[in-house]
Amino acid sequence: MKIRHDKWLEKIETVKSNKKKKSEAKKRANTAIVGDLQPLTEALPELTEILKITKRTNAEKHADSLKKKSGTWKAKDCQKHVMNELAKYKQVLNHTSFKSNALATINEHLKNTIDNEKDERDDG
Repeated sequence: MKIRHDKWLEKIETVKSNKKKKSEAKKRANTAIVGDLQPLTEALPELTEILKITKRTNAEKHADSLKKKSGTWKAKDCQKHVMNELAKYKQVLNHTSFKSNALATINEHLKNTIDNEKDERDDG
Protein backbone atom coordinates (compact mmCIF):
# COMPACT_ATOMS: atom_id res chain seq x y z
CA MET A 1 0.00 0.00 0.00
CA LYS A 2 2.76 2.39 0.92
CA ILE A 3 4.50 1.92 -2.42
CA ARG A 4 1.28 2.61 -4.33
CA HIS A 5 0.69 5.71 -2.25
CA ASP A 6 4.24 6.95 -2.89
CA LYS A 7 3.88 6.34 -6.63
CA TRP A 8 0.56 8.20 -6.64
CA LEU A 9 2.11 11.18 -4.79
CA GLU A 10 5.02 11.15 -7.20
CA LYS A 11 2.64 11.21 -10.15
CA ILE A 12 0.73 14.14 -8.67
CA GLU A 13 4.01 15.99 -8.09
CA THR A 14 5.10 15.54 -11.70
CA VAL A 15 1.75 16.81 -12.97
CA LYS A 16 2.04 19.87 -10.72
CA SER A 17 5.61 20.56 -11.83
CA ASN A 18 4.61 20.25 -15.51
CA LYS A 19 1.76 22.73 -14.99
CA LYS A 20 4.13 25.09 -13.20
CA LYS A 21 6.70 24.84 -16.03
CA LYS A 22 4.00 25.57 -18.62
CA SER A 23 2.75 28.61 -16.71
CA GLU A 24 6.30 29.93 -16.28
CA ALA A 25 6.97 29.42 -19.99
CA LYS A 26 3.81 31.35 -20.80
CA LYS A 27 4.91 34.22 -18.55
CA ARG A 28 8.36 34.28 -20.15
CA ALA A 29 6.85 34.20 -23.63
CA ASN A 30 4.71 37.22 -22.78
CA THR A 31 7.75 39.26 -21.76
CA ALA A 32 7.74 42.24 -24.09
CA ILE A 33 11.32 42.61 -25.28
CA VAL A 34 13.17 39.41 -24.54
CA GLY A 35 10.66 36.60 -24.82
CA ASP A 36 11.30 33.08 -23.56
CA LEU A 37 15.01 32.56 -22.96
CA GLN A 38 14.68 29.36 -20.94
CA PRO A 39 15.23 27.01 -23.92
CA LEU A 40 18.30 29.02 -24.84
CA THR A 41 19.80 28.77 -21.35
CA GLU A 42 19.14 25.04 -21.30
CA ALA A 43 20.77 24.61 -24.70
CA LEU A 44 23.94 26.53 -23.81
CA PRO A 45 26.70 24.53 -22.15
CA GLU A 46 27.77 25.27 -18.61
CA LEU A 47 31.00 27.09 -17.88
CA THR A 48 32.68 23.92 -16.57
CA GLU A 49 31.99 22.14 -19.86
CA ILE A 50 33.44 25.05 -21.81
CA LEU A 51 36.58 25.02 -19.65
CA LYS A 52 37.02 21.29 -20.20
CA ILE A 53 36.74 21.78 -23.95
CA THR A 54 39.26 24.64 -23.97
CA LYS A 55 41.70 22.61 -21.89
CA ARG A 56 41.43 19.76 -24.39
CA THR A 57 41.99 22.07 -27.34
CA ASN A 58 44.98 23.70 -25.63
CA ALA A 59 46.48 20.28 -24.99
CA GLU A 60 45.91 19.31 -28.63
CA LYS A 61 47.55 22.54 -29.82
CA HIS A 62 50.54 21.84 -27.57
CA ALA A 63 50.83 18.30 -28.93
CA ASP A 64 50.62 19.62 -32.47
CA SER A 65 53.37 22.15 -31.82
CA LEU A 66 55.62 19.37 -30.53
CA LYS A 67 55.19 17.40 -33.72
CA LYS A 68 57.70 18.15 -36.42
CA LYS A 69 56.52 20.11 -39.39
CA SER A 70 55.95 17.91 -42.37
CA GLY A 71 57.04 18.98 -45.79
CA THR A 72 60.03 19.07 -48.04
CA TRP A 73 63.39 20.45 -47.11
CA LYS A 74 65.34 22.88 -49.17
CA ALA A 75 68.38 21.33 -50.83
CA LYS A 76 70.78 23.41 -48.73
CA ASP A 77 69.09 22.42 -45.45
CA CYS A 78 69.03 18.79 -46.47
CA GLN A 79 72.72 18.88 -47.32
CA LYS A 80 73.56 20.49 -43.94
CA HIS A 81 71.57 17.83 -42.15
CA VAL A 82 73.30 15.01 -44.03
CA MET A 83 76.72 16.50 -43.31
CA ASN A 84 75.93 16.82 -39.59
CA GLU A 85 74.73 13.23 -39.44
CA LEU A 86 77.81 12.04 -41.30
CA ALA A 87 80.09 13.87 -38.84
CA LYS A 88 78.24 12.30 -35.89
CA TYR A 89 78.50 8.87 -37.48
CA LYS A 90 82.26 9.24 -37.98
CA GLN A 91 82.66 10.32 -34.34
CA VAL A 92 80.76 7.24 -33.19
CA LEU A 93 82.86 4.92 -35.35
CA ASN A 94 86.08 6.41 -33.99
CA HIS A 95 84.97 6.30 -30.34
CA THR A 96 86.96 3.82 -28.22
CA SER A 97 84.00 2.40 -26.30
CA PHE A 98 82.15 1.78 -29.57
CA LYS A 99 85.19 0.02 -31.01
CA SER A 100 85.53 -2.23 -27.97
CA ASN A 101 81.84 -3.16 -27.51
CA ALA A 102 79.42 -1.63 -30.00
CA LEU A 103 76.27 -3.31 -28.71
CA ALA A 104 76.78 -2.21 -25.10
CA THR A 105 77.53 1.35 -26.21
CA ILE A 106 74.38 1.53 -28.32
CA ASN A 107 72.34 0.05 -25.47
CA GLU A 108 73.68 2.65 -23.03
CA HIS A 109 72.98 5.46 -25.50
CA LEU A 110 69.38 4.33 -25.93
CA LYS A 111 68.84 4.17 -22.15
CA ASN A 112 70.23 7.68 -21.74
CA THR A 113 68.07 9.00 -24.58
CA ILE A 114 64.91 7.48 -23.11
CA ASP A 115 65.73 8.86 -19.66
CA ASN A 116 66.26 12.34 -21.12
CA GLU A 117 62.93 12.18 -22.93
CA LYS A 118 61.15 11.15 -19.73
CA ASP A 119 62.78 14.02 -17.85
CA GLU A 120 61.72 16.50 -20.53
CA ARG A 121 58.13 15.22 -20.42
CA ASP A 122 58.04 15.45 -16.63
CA ASP A 123 59.46 18.99 -16.65
CA GLY A 124 57.20 20.20 -19.49
